[in-house]
Amino acid sequence: MKIMLAEDDMDLSRLAETILRASGHGVIKAVDAAQILPIAQREKPDLILLDINMPGGNGSDILVKLKRSSLTSNIQVIVVSSTADLKMRTIVMQDGAEGFLPKPWAPESFIDELQKIAPHLPW
Repeated sequence: MKIMLAEDDMDLSRLAETILRASGHGVIKAVDAAQILPIAQREKPDLILLDINMPGGNGSDILVKLKRSSLTSNIQVIVVSSTADLKMRTIVMQDGAEGFLPKPWAPESFIDELQKIAPHLPW
């Protein structure tokens, strides 16, 4: 499965990339919100792990753009954020996110958590 990591925390991004690659997945990275839509349109990942707070824009706005674009509307999106605000979680789910994974996540259960959120994907 091809997974896009939209994460500006380089340490967390490297850790997630290592875990995902070790599980047999391809990884594409974006570190700035402005990169996400063009990369997603070009690369067509199966899943985007989207941080809400990124440089260059708001992840929630990017989620809406992803879901409105005919080129990316079918891509599954899991929002990954340290934002504990219940209202934000509700908004991203209404905007089309597959699920919400709070940060920090535990490395040893990262894949398991993603599988629980999106069990229909080819893990």
